[in-house]
Amino acid sequence: MRSRAMRSNYNCMSMKKKGLSLLLCAALSLSLAACSTKPETPAQPTAEPTAIPVTAAPETTAAPTETPAAENRNVPVISVWCENEDFYTADNAALLLVYACAEPSVSMNGNDAAAAAINEALHKQYTDFAVGAESGSEYSISGKENYLAAAKEELARQTENGDASGFSSYSLMRQMNVRYNARYLLSITYDDTSYLGGAHGYTGRCGHTFDIRTGRELTLADLTDNYDAFLSAAVDQLKDIISYGAEYAAYGLNDGYEDQLAGLFRDGNWYFNDEGLVLMANPYELAGYAAGLIEFTLPYAWLAYQIKADYLPAESEADGTLTGELSESADAAGNATYVCDTGTGGLGACVTFTASGTVEDVELNAVTYLEYSNTYRTDGTLWYAGCLADGESVCVQTWIPDVMPNLAISWRDADGEHVKYISQSGMDGSLILMDGEQYAERPLNISGKSVYHYDINGDYAAEEITVTAKDAGGINEYTIAVNGTVLDRTYMPVGDRYDLWICDLDGDGICELLFAADPGSDDYRTCGWHGDTLEPIQFTGDARYGADPNGITGSLDGRVVFSGGIPMLEAWYYQLGTYCAVIGMNGTSDGVVTLDPSFKWNYRGSCYYLTVAKILPVYLDEGGTAVLTPGEKLLLTGTDGQNTFFRTDDGRTGSIRLEYDGEGGWTINGESEENFFEMLPYVG
Repeated sequence: MRSRAMRSNYNCMSMKKKGLSLLLCAALSLSLAACSTKPETPAQPTAEPTAIPVTAAPETTAAPTETPAAENRNVPVISVWCENEDFYTADNAALLLVYACAEPSVSMNGNDAAAAAINEALHKQYTDFAVGAESGSEYSISGKENYLAAAKEELARQTENGDASGFSSYSLMRQMNVRYNARYLLSITYDDTSYLGGAHGYTGRCGHTFDIRTGRELTLADLTDNYDAFLSAAVDQLKDIISYGAEYAAYGLNDGYEDQLAGLFRDGNWYFNDEGLVLMANPYELAGYAAGLIEFTLPYAWLAYQIKADYLPAESEADGTLTGELSESADAAGNATYVCDTGTGGLGACVTFTASGTVEDVELNAVTYLEYSNTYRTDGTLWYAGCLADGESVCVQTWIPDVMPNLAISWRDADGEHVKYISQSGMDGSLILMDGEQYAERPLNISGKSVYHYDINGDYAAEEITVTAKDAGGINEYTIAVNGTVLDRTYMPVGDRYDLWICDLDGDGICELLFAADPGSDDYRTCGWHGDTLEPIQFTGDARYGADPNGITGSLDGRVVFSGGIPMLEAWYYQLGTYCAVIGMNGTSDGVVTLDPSFKWNYRGSCYYLTVAKILPVYLDEGGTAVLTPGEKLLLTGTDGQNTFFRTDDGRTGSIRLEYDGEGGWTINGESEENFFEMLPYVG
């Protein structure tokens, strides 16, 4: 048995220039689906206490404490070290164990003793999970070697029984989330997932809250001067939350759950967030496994009667803004207050975020686009600072995609909370920071629904959208209609698919319908209609194969897909080979939809390196006009219609100028494209 190399690690370095002390944050992984933070990813909602009556405080409780004014305090900077390992059998025939574990590390300028105390407690949590927390003669859900041994034993058993193919790899993963940092408190949670065979795995969450003045981990009893009174009042408040919170009815709480509520008040089962004190019911505690994690929030409006003033939130000091600037030079990292390298080994572009005034809760997260829901999932905290003062900055060293963002930065300023998704223009390389709010209005994919009701014209009444199919002699005739008005008929072979989307392309509050039909071999064609007039959408900006980019057409070759709410056209592109390519789309005020000129066609999933066969004239991003010599290899990454962009196997980037020959082929300096390469991967 051996373990394979760690997967896409991050090396994050926090470099505080005062004193030039170096804080290492090694191996943070984008592939770790552990480590998600704000925005929340769990499907289960936290109760909204604002709509719930607050139970009167018992007579023994003092009047509410005034919210403390802001004051100078220690500001934590948090780095995370993540282990990621896949363990295989000696012959690599079977994956035994997928293992991941996140260990946070805290630094606080001016209070090293408190930081050391917090890190000692955090390291014990890591050790208990990674090595195994002993409980009597048994181990809890923890211990990499324990899980690996169990996986080997189970595989051996199934092999002996002749059923080795039925073995499913075991898993043990932990993520860390920063939940709250205000005044004297720092709250984090660990989310653990494990699988040891059977119908499903197990998930669990635990919380840890520290007093950053001393580094001491707090218990619930530390929060109040009269814990018995607090517990009694809090249980009553939870009963009210559940009674008035309609979402809890869907969980199917156990009969007699009221008697189990007091058991939620235990160490490791709570944390603070911006709304209040959160209590957790892990699977099986108050409901069945399918209910998942259930959380209840005791709001600060109620807590003001119950807990010490030191643990109530203070006024925010955020009065500034955070701006980003892109530099292709790695030297920019040397000028930043903090540096987080997302796995580039110091070679990536530097996106430096600088505070003008004070900003709080600055957090860098990895994100992943989920095509099935057209949303972004937060995959991990890569770096966090409780505050950036005026002029302080963090440099993010990364490879930036020009289509779908994989990083997001969030912060709080005088105007509230902000989320920006980090991307880059494929046309001119400029930095694009996309608002998180733009992902709130999600397009709807209603493919496969014969009847769908939705208000597409903004009149507050739902229209009936129908798709019907009938046999037309071995192929299907599909008819699309709105309230009986036929919009389109198209023919497709039986079994081929179509896509039908409801979306607002131009942001005017009126929806559009987009229909992409596949008449065969993934040769989609997209057309659409305006929801208010049902008139066909006109398209422009398609400059493929020598076409006029200003030409107007009623359809486009390709199918519409969405990246986090952003419409993209996906199509086969035939240039130096056959490639699956995507490009952004924009709706305009005149109702025309244009292929976004700020993006190039980006090749998806391209992994084939072309081998140069004769002297090839190119333009290098660093170096200008040049040539590649026979034997050199390059990977194509996209095209703007004439210039094809590439990356060589030694990391150089540039473009090749091509001319369309009008007959389906391309030339370079008047010669056929085929003369310059050993082989071109054309399909068909």
